[in-house]
Amino acid sequence: MATCRYSFGYYGAKLISILNLLLGIGYAVISTTVCGQLLPAAADYRISTSVGIYIVSALSLFISFFGFSLIHKFESYSWILAFILFCVLLGQTVPHLTPEMIQFNPHREGFAALFLSYTSFTAAGTSGWATAIGDYYCHYPKSVPHWKIMLLTLLGFSASSAFVAIVGACVGLVAVHGESHFQQSYAMHGLGGIVAEISHPVGWSKFLVVMMLFTVIGGLIANYYSAGLSIQILGQHFRYIPRFFWSLLIAVLITVLSLLGKDHIVELVGNLGNMLGYLTAGYSVIVFIEDQWFRRRDGYDLQAWDNKNGLPWGVAAVGAMAVSYGTGAVPGMNTTWYIGPIAAMFGNPAGDVGLILNTVFTAFTYFIFRTVEKRFVGR
Repeated sequence: MATCRYSFGYYGAKLISILNLLLGIGYAVISTTVCGQLLPAAADYRISTSVGIYIVSALSLFISFFGFSLIHKFESYSWILAFILFCVLLGQTVPHLTPEMIQFNPHREGFAALFLSYTSFTAAGTSGWATAIGDYYCHYPKSVPHWKIMLLTLLGFSASSAFVAIVGACVGLVAVHGESHFQQSYAMHGLGGIVAEISHPVGWSKFLVVMMLFTVIGGLIANYYSAGLSIQILGQHFRYIPRFFWSLLIAVLITVLSLLGKDHIVELVGNLGNMLGYLTAGYSVIVFIEDQWFRRRDGYDLQAWDNKNGLPWGVAAVGAMAVSYGTGAVPGMNTTWYIGPIAAMFGNPAGDVGLILNTVFTAFTYFIFRTVEKRFVGR
């Protein structure tokens, strides 16, 4: 968040910090609710989703208190457990799939709309890390080549996103189009119900849903940790209060929102994920263009990071995000409460192209706006 001041300016970066805070809260609510649905399945539904949410929130907050070193260790190895569990789950899910469920026919009516919507949703989930990933790269030595960081980041996100998307699609197909007992379990108990129903034997099923809890916690503790940093970058007064206090405050807010939205998790995932993804995709483009074009020769004045007179005004970046969101994201979005005119052109269902349009428009508008700003401001 401090780095984006070199493109968004001192005050514009505050807007991005708030956006990052909302982004972290949004995805944490989704993750907490999903985890809350997993735990009851392990207890034969003797506890409710609400109890699961309380447990998950408390555990994630507790781990985040220990700071960056422990979080990094947890993140470094928890993916191994997640990968093994998802492989087993995929292996037990595939036998319940039929060709009729998949219906992968590019010539089928509505296929283009569904394809674009799912692609945008997947990209939105990945781009959401752009506003926080610097918090977890700061320990790299300066001697690490830029290309190596880029390559590892690209491979890490691509491999994990593709793999989890495949597993999720298979489980989702069985939940919605599978045999009646699968559909019933999903309708009554959500994700925990369908995972428990697919997995066997019973002992393994309970073990799986509990262990899957820890795979999701990896993302939750990162949200809690980064949320505190985002609040502190809002100004000097916010830095006087210890980070753990902000994490505690955010945890309470996330828990309350998760309890309120636990019965609408599907709508939360689709709508919130896409709408936040439009913004983070635009943010990513702006920071990339600033670094690779406008800063290629001049570099960064590291002494000016907290000096508004040594930073850009930020009008170009904020203006580009606002214009692109209005002309690209809004007309192309497909949500429960609003379908843009461009998205509606795909028919029924509508095709979500908001992220694609917003990204393209941001690239053009920021390049023009920043060129003008730099000529007038000189920095």
